Amino acid sequence: MTTHIALNKLVIVGVGLIGGSFALALRKAGLAKHITGIGRSQANMQRAVELGVIDEIASDTAAALHNADLIFLAMPVGQTAATMERIAPYLHAHTLITDAGSTKQDVVTAARHYLPLQNRHHFVPGHPIAGAEHSGVQAAQADLYAHKHVILTPLPETGTEAVKRVQHLWQACGANVSQMPADEHDRVLAATSHLPHLLAFTLMNHLQHSTDSPENLLRFAGSG
Repeated sequence: MTTHIALNKLVIVGVGLIGGSFALALRKAGLAKHITGIGRSQANMQRAVELGVIDEIASDTAAALHNADLIFLAMPVGQTAATMERIAPYLHAHTLITDAGSTKQDVVTAARHYLPLQNRHHFVPGHPIAGAEHSGVQAAQADLYAHKHVILTPLPETGTEAVKRVQHLWQACGANVSQMPADEHDRVLAATSHLPHLLAFTLMNHLQHSTDSPENLLRFAGSG
């Protein structure tokens, strides 16, 4: 399987900002011929069709996953385990699977519990670090991932070709792709999420004890 073959069938589980933007980006790149959506809200799914984000609303899980080339899990990370349990019986042996969860160790744990080894060989956990002011499928945009970072955290049993394929798809979305182990990802992201609060605390502490004019400090804070 070469990395440049378009997906005949892309399945998005959770068609919101993240899943919808992935669908639009791959459609724009000419790498998704048919896109099927799976979601809880029928109104949201119908809106996704109207907006051209997906081509088809899944009637049931088995039908949705039939002949799927790639399954993109974009529902809230807390639903990952239940979703994997639900889709596992219908997975083809060579179907590519990736996700967008913001934490990875719990995703890996769920995969090892619910996905057979043959499917884990084609599972590439991922985390696109991107967002927008608004959420929902109506906020989805084809360029959401342009110049954004995507971190892939393959399992030891994940196949090299699967990683290459998912990396290529994210690069086709305009993203900068890197790799790291799941535990390292969670440590790094946890640390960086607290960094703005630490910097704000440090600045306020400095202002309280500094003889410099607060107006001057704030005036030049954004310069250069």
